[in-house]
Amino acid sequence: MTNSKIQPIDIGSRKQLFIDRRFIESSYGVELSLHPPVKAEPVLVAETAIEGHRIGGYSTVIEADGRYLMYYTAIPNSAGDDNGQMICLAASEDGITWKREKVGLYEVCGSRDNNVVLPGCTGTVFLDPNEHEGSRFWWVGNSNENKWWEESKGTIYSEAEAYLYLMHSRDGIHWKRYKEPALPFGCDTVNQCFWDARLNKYVAYVRSWHPQRDRTISRVEMDDFLDVPWPHRPRNTSVKKPWVSALASELPVVMTVDDLDPPMTDLYTPCVHSYPWAQDTYYAFPSPYRRYDKSDSYGRDQRGAPGEHHNNDGPVDIACAVSRDGVRFDRFRAPYVSLGRIGEMDGGSMYMSCGMVRSGDDIYQYYGGTPFTHGDYELKRDCYTGVIRRVVQRLDGFISADAHYTGGEIVTPLVRFEGTRLQLNVDCSAMGEVWVELLNEQGFPIEGFTMDDAVSVDRNGVAQEVWWKQGPDVGKLAGQPMRLRIRMRAAKLYAFQFCPALPSS
Repeated sequence: MTNSKIQPIDIGSRKQLFIDRRFIESSYGVELSLHPPVKAEPVLVAETAIEGHRIGGYSTVIEADGRYLMYYTAIPNSAGDDNGQMICLAASEDGITWKREKVGLYEVCGSRDNNVVLPGCTGTVFLDPNEHEGSRFWWVGNSNENKWWEESKGTIYSEAEAYLYLMHSRDGIHWKRYKEPALPFGCDTVNQCFWDARLNKYVAYVRSWHPQRDRTISRVEMDDFLDVPWPHRPRNTSVKKPWVSALASELPVVMTVDDLDPPMTDLYTPCVHSYPWAQDTYYAFPSPYRRYDKSDSYGRDQRGAPGEHHNNDGPVDIACAVSRDGVRFDRFRAPYVSLGRIGEMDGGSMYMSCGMVRSGDDIYQYYGGTPFTHGDYELKRDCYTGVIRRVVQRLDGFISADAHYTGGEIVTPLVRFEGTRLQLNVDCSAMGEVWVELLNEQGFPIEGFTMDDAVSVDRNGVAQEVWWKQGPDVGKLAGQPMRLRIRMRAAKLYAFQFCPALPSS
């Protein structure tokens, strides 16, 4: 018997994902599995003068006015004098074919025939639904005063003094700097901010440094992101930092490495997404960085080789972390996107782009990769290296609850739903099946919806309708506390959702 005082989870008609054990009150023969995406084609490869040293690394993908925009980082060849980091713009109609937008704003590498929109900057772009300052497009990140861009005058990013800045634009091409910095700290490379519709607040995830864990990720939330500086504790000068200006304990840390990780491991780049196609779901794709500091391969490879840059060197890949509230994250230890083979364009380091593109039942993501490890880039030669590549993920397919060939079962906690049909995002392939029984508040099978009445779901689909002998209609149970008992064999279950009947049903 169950405790009738337990309050059901109100799921309404919203999709629920098996990213953790929230919807697994009890189970046997079932485990949660991470599913890496399928690597597809490169969408951009270093080939212009602006990309003379490398391309990719950090980028943002957003949808605006019926097309997709990619803001990516490029670094010109430092054999000349144009060696700052540039944020460049590419566009796509379908998320597959991307073209550089020649905006002609800045003379870089001797020409205005380029796609540079934010010179001397690193950071990410977000769309503001409230259009502060009359601008939809906003950028958060680092800037240093440079010769190309008038708006950069007075910006500082150094070991002694650094700030996190905001820029805004009405068209996503022409940018202006907001008058005051967002934070009076150096936050290093990729930082991000976005409107969190679940909280009705803005949240920012920024790079920080932990006294024992080095590179970490911190978070801050606010009602108005232009109420600057963002809330933070006073500067702590007693904490170990690589730079005097670096952010350390002044904001709460939400992602870091732990004792399960190898020694000398850092966590790079937040890359957090409030997943729009399900309830209470956040994905993050940080890049774990295993440093070669103090290691020695005795001549096998570059580890332990002389040279200052090898003290900040090592391989970097892409992980996946999940959260229900955007604050407490659980990170899977297997890589979400693995390094390519040694010598391949993504064989040394890789960083996930912020943003996702949905195409039907697929999700496109993008990452920047290079053949060299973190500290092994040689800044004094032409190399035209790096790639931005598309990967394809099933809708909701990042994580699943899996049952082996011998079978397994899940019983959910009490839920209360709206709708008349139950759908599953499930992959049974050929040999697998799934059956669903509905239990009342006391834990007993509901007449007509028992396991004996259940018609199996099979094959592979993102919205497969659940049936019983009497049909699929569950409308008479809407609003009542109940549990789902899901029996599976050789199946991967990603999500469930109660919803209205389709017109053809």
